[in-house]
Amino acid sequence: VADTASLQRLLDASLDVLCTLDAQGRFVNVGAAAARVWGYTPAQLVGTLYATLIHPDDLAHTTAYMAIASAQQDTVHIE
Repeated sequence: VADTASLQRLLDASLDVLCTLDAQGRFVNVGAAAARVWGYTPAQLVGTLYATLIHPDDLAHTTAYMAIASAQQDTVHIE
């Protein structure tokens, strides 16, 4: 995707929540489905740590998954 506007159109076209994160785990780009699925608009999420949306019981598993994804290893599925 060549530019930010094109990336945003791609994210917004999905019925699933698609987003990008920075190296610290903060939302950079968030698709429109976030409002329907999570109840937060993309503007509300940009700059927020993704971990704030994770239930405490799921945080260790999610953090481990994110480490794998950050290392650019193959990932298949996350809930």
